[in-house]
Amino acid sequence: SDEEIKALYEQTLHPTPTQPPTPKPKLTLTIQTDTELKEGETRYSKLIVKNEGTAPAQNVVITLFSQGLNIQITENLGILQPQESREIPFYVEAKYSGQYKVFAKAEYTDGLNKYIEETQEIITVRASEIPLIPSQQQEKGKLSISLTTDVIRAKVGQEFAVTLSVVNYITNPDATLQ
Repeated sequence: SDEEIKALYEQTLHPTPTQPPTPKPKLTLTIQTDTELKEGETRYSKLIVKNEGTAPAQNVVITLFSQGLNIQITENLGILQPQESREIPFYVEAKYSGQYKVFAKAEYTDGLNKYIEETQEIITVRASEIPLIPSQQQEKGKLSISLTTDVIRAKVGQEFAVTLSVVNYITNPDATLQ
């Protein structure tokens, strides 16, 4: 129809202005660490926080945590400008063998004071058992360890004597305890 053609003609000559997208911050969290550890090992690691958005991230607070790896860190980073990144150093300590997830929570506000909170699993760390050396595999030993004292009550800071007793129950008298 003539009306549709006229409307199409007007829209071509005078397009409706489109609003540019509202600038927004967008934080990404990346961990650099060794994800394969032996039981008892500790590794230096770092969390990299980057604002990949188009607006500053304000009041940035990062929490990094993992049960089993001795990680519980909270860092207040303040303001992160677009494309700015910061590093948070930490240690991964694998006390026991197992598989452990590492989580990070980012809390911040955008330019309109909108509060944003995101929690995500960053990595999984595997800690394997330390293999036994052959001599330990051949002779399984048993030790009994006990502490004794004659003191029934002790005041805070009071020193007293204790006796440490270790009994070797290995059946082979030539076996070596390490």
